[in-house]
Amino acid sequence: MGNQKQHIREYCNEHDLSLERICDDGQQASGWDGSRKEYQELKQRIRNDDTLDVLVMNDKRRIARDIDEVMRLIPDFREHNIELHTWQDGQLDLADPMHAAIEILQAAAAHEEKLKEIEKAEEITEDRLENGYWHGAAPYGLGFGVKGEHGQRLTPNHGEEWENVRAVLALRDEGLSYREIEKETGVAYSTAWRIVQRRGVYERAAERTGREESLAE
Repeated sequence: MGNQKQHIREYCNEHDLSLERICDDGQQASGWDGSRKEYQELKQRIRNDDTLDVLVMNDKRRIARDIDEVMRLIPDFREHNIELHTWQDGQLDLADPMHAAIEILQAAAAHEEKLKEIEKAEEITEDRLENGYWHGAAPYGLGFGVKGEHGQRLTPNHGEEWENVRAVLALRDEGLSYREIEKETGVAYSTAWRIVQRRGVYERAAERTGREESLAE
């Protein structure tokens, strides 16, 4: 969001536009959600504020995440003679209704394609984890084996940490709390919690190396 704000400031400076304010509904806001406070205020200004001449956005995707809302909003820009600019593409031609519709449809298609790319990347990452590939430091009790096509696979350590992993999982299965497990094994409360949360990771690592029985004991 910080980069987008900077882009808007730069665009206004380069095109001699007086920047009054930047609307920001926060990091968790997504798209042009009609229920957002900042967006509601902006719509009212578009319709009622004669001093508003130009609206600048970072890119066209900012207005294409809810196509129905956009198609309701574009006529307001046209009716009240408000220019719509983006940092990436400059001023959008809204005078021609057909051209305005094409602009929005192209932006919506680009946004949909981006969502598909993100979904595919998430599937690939999940598949790598399912097959034992890991990114970052190895979890407690595990190390890296031979490097494969998609990265390094996790394998159990031969030593005290792996024995602690076994003990933590067994004691948790018996119903002990994490504080009780910490007292029993010496493994920190937070580490024990992560071990249990990553049970599947440990089970797959043990299975690949033929040590699943040692994990279950």
